[in-house]
Amino acid sequence: MKEQNDSDLKALEYAKRLQDYIEPPDPQGADKAFNDAQLNTLAMSITRVIGNNVKGTILDIGCGNGIVLNKVAGITEFKDKSGWVYLGVGTKDDRRATIEFAQDLDEKGLFDYESRFEFRLIDKFYKEWFSNITQPLLVIIRNVFHELDIYDTATLIYTLTSNLTDKDTLFIQDLELFPELERDNACWLPDMFKGLLESCGFSLRLTPCETGSGNKYFNVEAERDISKSLSYEEIIENVIKKRQEQFS
Repeated sequence: MKEQNDSDLKALEYAKRLQDYIEPPDPQGADKAFNDAQLNTLAMSITRVIGNNVKGTILDIGCGNGIVLNKVAGITEFKDKSGWVYLGVGTKDDRRATIEFAQDLDEKGLFDYESRFEFRLIDKFYKEWFSNITQPLLVIIRNVFHELDIYDTATLIYTLTSNLTDKDTLFIQDLELFPELERDNACWLPDMFKGLLESCGFSLRLTPCETGSGNKYFNVEAERDISKSLSYEEIIENVIKKRQEQFS
């Protein structure tokens, strides 16, 4: 009987993994902001950057349903410094979800939607940088790079290297191993990702992390090395090289 139960449990586990592989996972809900172990490891660093500057812009690339917005809106330094604004970047679905959540925060008196919220669709973000944006930038990119192919990875990195200054701060958080299978996606090994960013013109610190349940991920804090300026083609070559090294 025990062997049969074990066999049934394994079959259910395999079925779930297969379903996860077929159907992409949903973005995290904004309500997970305060119990997400990974996001919580970034909170102190976000607080430090905001605390060191009277004004600035939090640029949340791949903002999803607004989980970073929810986290930031609860940080005392952000609440107390009206010179800091939030700018989400994402898809049309992200826009709808994030705007609705920002308005909900505003109705609860937790966030000023009219003066501190902006959104830009990802396609426009790649085509046109912001003409009037409050500096410095605190760029946050969570669980995005493992979803990008070679050319999308190069496009995002090129956009950042072409527009960020050495006064801006870049935080990246991404998975080292998938807790659930994701079709067409591939994690970066921390050392490979660190080498990629360094080759593309960033100085950085990378910290491997693990949740209590064993999920492995890494945090990156980076700044532009303005002495390096690479073309889009050179960045594509760097991405291809690091991916080949990772899977060789």
